[in-house]
Amino acid sequence: MPRKARGSRKARESRKNSFTDKLNFDYKRNKEMYIVIGVMVLLIILFAAFYNIFQSFSSFEYNGLKFTREKIGSTLFYHHSYFYDVGQGKTNQYNLYLRYDPRKNNVPIEGEITFPSQGSKVYISVNTSELVKCNESILAAAGIADFIAGNLFKVVGAVPDRAEANSNNLTYATCGTYPLAMTILLTGGNETKVTKTGKCYIISSSNCEILKAVEKFEVQSILDARERTGV
Repeated sequence: MPRKARGSRKARESRKNSFTDKLNFDYKRNKEMYIVIGVMVLLIILFAAFYNIFQSFSSFEYNGLKFTREKIGSTLFYHHSYFYDVGQGKTNQYNLYLRYDPRKNNVPIEGEITFPSQGSKVYISVNTSELVKCNESILAAAGIADFIAGNLFKVVGAVPDRAEANSNNLTYATCGTYPLAMTILLTGGNETKVTKTGKCYIISSSNCEILKAVEKFEVQSILDARERTGV
């Protein structure tokens, strides 16, 4: 009987040692896997942290509007997008791309910018004789036309010179020509600024700053709309 007890004790010790060896083996075998998983988790945390840091460098807010810096080719743009109601529970998205940093665009604006109902005509009259020498005049005219059309208004191109309009079969429009319609006049001037006369907005520029003035008009019109709606 004692021999049997000793045999049972040896068997128990053998099983215990076997179990301990197995734990040690499993730990050694899985140690590398635990290290790999730990490194992966650390990398994910670091990536998320650096991503947020870089995002903070590439985006900013201007008077409640979020802009992101985006480079297309060699040109840096400041991008802002927003949604607006088009009726029947539907919305449209418009993407605004600026070439000038809105935080540094100090073009003065006189008067609140308001738009007519969607679908209304908006006359965009360009004083070509004064802006023809400006490299950014085409960008300015195209930009304001896209902005107006992109917000579901009917763009009517025009010129403020009656003789030019007649000789080239163009629409003539200046402040007061269509008093019930919104008119945007792009012209030269002694000062770069935006002024309002009735429903006419005069975007004037000195030193060919017409694109800068147009972009100020676009951003301010969004801010004025948000102010009215309380968005």
